Amino acid sequence: MALAGSLKDFNLADIFQLIAQQGKSGILHIKSGRFIMRVYFFNGSIVRSEVFEGGKPVDILLNMLLRANVITNKGFQYIIDKRGKSLRRTEDILLDENFVSREDLVLFIRLKNNELLYKLMGWKEGEFEFEPAEISINSAYDSPQPTDSVLMDTFRVVDEWPSINNIITSVNMKFELNRESEDFEKVAHQNEFGESERRIYSLIIENNDYDVQRLIDISRLGEFETCKALYNLVRTGILIAKKPRNPIPFNALKGGPLNTKRVVIPSVLILNVVIGIMAVLLVILLMAGVFLRVRTIKQESPNAVIKTSIYKRLISDITKERIRNSIDVYRAMQGDVPDNLEVLVRSGLLQERDLSYPFKMQYKYTKVKDSYTIESPLY
Repeated sequence: MALAGSLKDFNLADIFQLIAQQGKSGILHIKSGRFIMRVYFFNGSIVRSEVFEGGKPVDILLNMLLRANVITNKGFQYIIDKRGKSLRRTEDILLDENFVSREDLVLFIRLKNNELLYKLMGWKEGEFEFEPAEISINSAYDSPQPTDSVLMDTFRVVDEWPSINNIITSVNMKFELNRESEDFEKVAHQNEFGESERRIYSLIIENNDYDVQRLIDISRLGEFETCKALYNLVRTGILIAKKPRNPIPFNALKGGPLNTKRVVIPSVLILNVVIGIMAVLLVILLMAGVFLRVRTIKQESPNAVIKTSIYKRLISDITKERIRNSIDVYRAMQGDVPDNLEVLVRSGLLQERDLSYPFKMQYKYTKVKDSYTIESPLY
């Protein structure tokens, strides 16, 4: 499959979906200004990503580990020197020389990939090319992510970020406990707080001088989940947000299309993502198995309005497909379909939010003998 073109002509969400639908393995190269991003695919799933600035690798992973106090400045420099002399992957050095546990390495690789991919989806200018290739998988730390999962998480970020950013407005904002708020456990129960809110709350109890950036660095939740947890804690009255004298907005950091010191929330519009997936389905139907070189597909105006019902229906279809795939895996392991969807969460096949996203109520699941039906809660 020859796939190359301009980001002005084709949306990155389209490209990712096309690679996933055809189950391709290889490297997607995206160049924008002085930055080059490489995304590695294995059978249509995303394995890892890396970024280069001016031809030199940007050590996103090492910087994340350093800011999280997992490695020291001395260890940081040692790893860079060792990598240059041995040509080994950073991940191998980290693991083989006991700088980090396997569990922490897998976690930070996943965080790095997600942060980079969220940012990448906001790129509007540049050139891309997909290079078919055999991609090696290191079972010690490589954990391929289903591409539809990454896209759906991107939809969620786009959907929820404007509300969050209305309260969490800058990376140097700090917080203090609201002494007049109700008991934390009571509020947590009423609002169904998860581990993210509890983690951020405990860090602020530990040190209320932490700003948003520091909380992102040490919480191991990633930028979006950290900011969402802070938003929930402020919204429910647990925390009081203190606006800094000289606020640094999330979208005001310099560094071109990718800031090499920190990865910011993407500005990709819901419209472009929705149009992207609909367009790629049409391409697959018309051009499956045919030599493809994308040059002329034009995006619609980003100012057009997409009705919420259409957006939710599209995301609902993707979510239901994920649930069906998880049911198939469960049936293969257990010999029967689950009694309810919560079983899939307890089995680790789904996350709690998958049972309802993008709705507030859960999908309607009914077991019928050795089969089942599943319907969206709103239609």
